[in-house]
Amino acid sequence: MKHASFAQNHGFTFIELMVTIAIISIISVTFLGLFTQTLRFVQVKRIQVHAAALATEQMELVRNLSFNDVGTQGGIPSGVIPQHQILSRGSINFVVDTDIFYVDDIFDGTLGGTPNDTLNTDYKQVKITVSWDTPWGADSMFFLTNVSPKGIETNAGGGTLRINIFDASGVPVPQAEVDVVNTIEGVNLQNILTSDTGMIVLPGSPASVDNYQITAAKSNFSLDRTYGINDPLGNVTPDQRHQSVFTGATTEVSFQIDLLSQLRINTFLYQGIDPALPLSLAVSVTGGKIIGEDAASNPVFKYSAQVTTDAAGGVLLNPIEWDTYTITFPEAAPNYNIIEYSPPIHPISVLPNTASTITFLFAEPYVQYSLLVTVLDINNSPLFDVSVHLTKTSFYDTTLTTGASGQVFFGGLPGSGNDYTITLSKPLYTPITNTLSITGNNEYKDQMSLVP
Repeated sequence: MKHASFAQNHGFTFIELMVTIAIISIISVTFLGLFTQTLRFVQVKRIQVHAAALATEQMELVRNLSFNDVGTQGGIPSGVIPQHQILSRGSINFVVDTDIFYVDDIFDGTLGGTPNDTLNTDYKQVKITVSWDTPWGADSMFFLTNVSPKGIETNAGGGTLRINIFDASGVPVPQAEVDVVNTIEGVNLQNILTSDTGMIVLPGSPASVDNYQITAAKSNFSLDRTYGINDPLGNVTPDQRHQSVFTGATTEVSFQIDLLSQLRINTFLYQGIDPALPLSLAVSVTGGKIIGEDAASNPVFKYSAQVTTDAAGGVLLNPIEWDTYTITFPEAAPNYNIIEYSPPIHPISVLPNTASTITFLFAEPYVQYSLLVTVLDINNSPLFDVSVHLTKTSFYDTTLTTGASGQVFFGGLPGSGNDYTITLSKPLYTPITNTLSITGNNEYKDQMSLVP
């Protein structure tokens, strides 16, 4: 009995011990979390106090300058204050960014407004931003002040540069990052942000012809910019070119940027049975946006790339900006003909913030004369079960029917010539007949509409 009683007491003591440990653990974790939160709160407040003191110190330096010296190095207006500094306070490294711009106040009208204020450099606005990134977190704060001349307003000379940033739909892009560089006049503004209306206005910009290099960008957005002669090499007539500013006038320039996308290109070989085999091929991809002309008046495209599909028959272009892309392959590609592509819309339009795919189907052996026919409805959707009748006087007479892609391929045609006739027919649709000239590997596209 004593032995049994001893065992019961021992078991009870063990349970008590486990409960005690659990309670202590809970209390410890709770206090540890509270201690950590308290420590973090104290550290964050300490950092904010240092940041505020640093911003106040920098603002006092600005207020002690003469009006003509209130500006940033390489800025508009130009002055003695660095645009970007790293300063330490309390063993913390702070990033100090100073932005100073002229303000065209409405009290006496605005440039181009009613009344028209041709002296639009009324005063200067100073913005000092102090930011930090520490183990306790990243944050920033900013201070604003206005600095006025001794008189009513100042005549800084120069002109006004107005920059507008829009997205692909023509909607203004707020907080886009804009660089304005003019090496001749010593202007070097980096990452100035557009307003909520997607605009930056720079009164007092030094007069200069074709020297303002402007770039517009934003995180995860495409980039748009001005171009100089031979930028890129061979671009002898850039569009749009570096901007000019004239004394007493306003130069207005617009850019379009939008969210980046991706485009996947697939290439497969069809051998008469499914599935088609992956095919590795060289591919040329050219966008539709033109940034100028070369010496022979040929367009210079913003995007042009040479890529190769991999062993799985694919290549991913990521990131890529919104545009219309033309995809081509070397002649005979090599030793193959394109017999189908999906979707059957080419060039392919890539919209902002999308993932697009286009797949090309090839066949061998290569033939010198062929015709790929694509039939769409009025909404540009592929039409299947369309009867496509192709004839060449006394030489060729074949009828094929479109599949899900709205396409058929006529290979091994009996030579070139302009005496081919094509007829498209489908119940409930208006038939179409046209004469074709075939000179090699040609493509014919058409749209069919319902019978009225």
